Amino acid sequence: MHHSPGGKPRRTHRHPIILAALAAALASCVATRPVPEQPIPEAELPWESMSAFIALGEPGQALEAYEDAVAEQPDSPATKLLHARLLMLAGRLDDARGELSLLLAASPGDPEVLFNLSLVEGLAGRTAERKGALERVVAADPGHAGAHAALGDLALEAGDETAAAASYDRALAKEPGNLVALMGQGEIAFRGKRYEESAGLLTRAIESDPSWPFSYVDRARARRSLGDAAGALEDLTKAIELDPEYPWTYVDRGRVYAQKGRVEEAIADFTAAIRIDPSLFAAYAPRAELLYRADRRSEATADFLRALELRPDYWYAHAPLGVLLYGDGSWARAHEELLAAYAEEPEEHAWALLAALAVRRGGDARGANAELQALLPDLDRASWYWEVARCLLEPSADFALVTRIEREKNRALRARMLYYLAEASALAGRLSAAQTYLFEAKDAGAPEDPETRLARWELAKLGVKP
Repeated sequence: MHHSPGGKPRRTHRHPIILAALAAALASCVATRPVPEQPIPEAELPWESMSAFIALGEPGQALEAYEDAVAEQPDSPATKLLHARLLMLAGRLDDARGELSLLLAASPGDPEVLFNLSLVEGLAGRTAERKGALERVVAADPGHAGAHAALGDLALEAGDETAAAASYDRALAKEPGNLVALMGQGEIAFRGKRYEESAGLLTRAIESDPSWPFSYVDRARARRSLGDAAGALEDLTKAIELDPEYPWTYVDRGRVYAQKGRVEEAIADFTAAIRIDPSLFAAYAPRAELLYRADRRSEATADFLRALELRPDYWYAHAPLGVLLYGDGSWARAHEELLAAYAEEPEEHAWALLAALAVRRGGDARGANAELQALLPDLDRASWYWEVARCLLEPSADFALVTRIEREKNRALRARMLYYLAEASALAGRLSAAQTYLFEAKDAGAPEDPETRLARWELAKLGVKP
């Protein structure tokens, strides 16, 4: 993902590249320590404390340190510009805009003031105003690398990769290490599936500013696309070290861990992301799936419910949630979720069979039979679903299903049918046979099949270890 300046990154409420430009501007100010035109002795400006507060992520305290030092004295344009930048970093955008407007009134064409105004407008989400300010910058200073790079990001956000690349090239011609331009070019290469090139450009961005975490995040994505999971993990871990309170990096690393089969580490990362942002759907959904696979049922149920609360359109949750609720005996809600899953996957008739069984297990035999009768016309008479539905309608007449199971060569499919035969046997009062069928279903079934899970869970209720 490219962390677009001034736009609306699809994964975050922040504007990382704008903040990067702002941080660079502040670092430049601190390095040069502007000498005020009015007699404010340099020693009285608290550079060290401001730098420390900024490094610690405390822009408000940096601003207080600055304002305490200059509140009673007039200051120079350079110091006013520093003040505007601190106001931006502290989130006081209207105050920053006001300070910059005063500076522009005194010097209408000042490119640095205009560039900082573009940062304010970007942080405020005012794209048109930001673009206008940037165009005024390059009109006043055609070689302004920061403005060209920012215009490149605006073009990329609008989907014009050709214009974006041209703006980035202009920025890099003036400033070969421009972080924004290098990250933008890396994004363009990534979109074009030129992953080696993307990783190389992002490596240059990291060399330009090793302290900026999002360069590592984007390079991790390129490395992952190249099949370099170890390199991706290394980059994401470094990004987390640099910014441990940014939740999306934990989500990215959790996904790589999950892909590598490192389940506990993946769950830990998704948990860390949720700790930082309890509304982060993208952490609940994969954690729920991992917990479901690990048979951590109560945790998985809670996560699927939360995911659906955050995203009611997340239909993928209905099936596993229905299975979990069925396994826990929450028959009414299981029925609801399984029917919702069937509506989304009408070819998977098992959801309808389990939904009817949930009604039956909940004590409503007539309602269950009505659902099964309504289901029969939708089933192919040659399918195993038909045989299961007929058996569930008449549990004592299970001969046809037994015969079908004996003929079945596919071990996993045989196990699925055995689960329903166990349920039919239990409904008919043949509990010993039911337990035998559950054992066979558990041992022969594919681990990911819902019937295998349910067989395992039902045996656990009977005191049989998995």
